Amino acid sequence: MRTRIETSRLNPRPFELSDVEVPFEWLHDPIVMRFPPTGPDKSPQQTTARVAGFIEHQKTHGFSKWLNLDRDSTVAIGDSGLLVLPDYGWVDLGFRLAQSYWGKGLATELASAWVRAAFDKFHLTQLGAFVHPRTLLRSGFLKR
Repeated sequence: MRTRIETSRLNPRPFELSDVEVPFEWLHDPIVMRFPPTGPDKSPQQTTARVAGFIEHQKTHGFSKWLNLDRDSTVAIGDSGLLVLPDYGWVDLGFRLAQSYWGKGLATELASAWVRAAFDKFHLTQLGAFVHPRTLLRSGFLKR
C-alpha cells in the first residue's frame, strides 16, 4: 500500500513519468528557483531528468519530492517532499510552489504534513531543511 499524504487543500503524490511536462512551469521560473543551488531548469529535458531522479529516489527510499495537486481542481501547483542528502547526512524537507500559489499558507500546510509523515509514516529519526535568510525576512520570522 502506498503512503498517502493529504492536507486540507492539497493531495501530494509521487511523480510519474507522465508528469515531466507539468513541473517545468515552476522549475524554470527564476524567481521560484532563485535560492536552490541548481538554479532554474533551462530546458524541459532538465526537468525530465529531475523528475526521473525523484522517481528513482522514491523507488530507493520510499519517499521523494512529490507533485502537489490542488484537491479541488487537481491542478499541479508545485512539488514538495523529502530527499536523502548524503553529503549533509540528513533527510531534507523542501517544497516549491508556482508563484500564483504563494501567500496562501500552502507552504506551511505542506511542511506540517511532511514533518508528520517523516516521523509517523517513514519512521525517520531526524529531519533537516535549508532556509534562505531573505525568505525569513520577507515572512516576518526574522527581523532586521
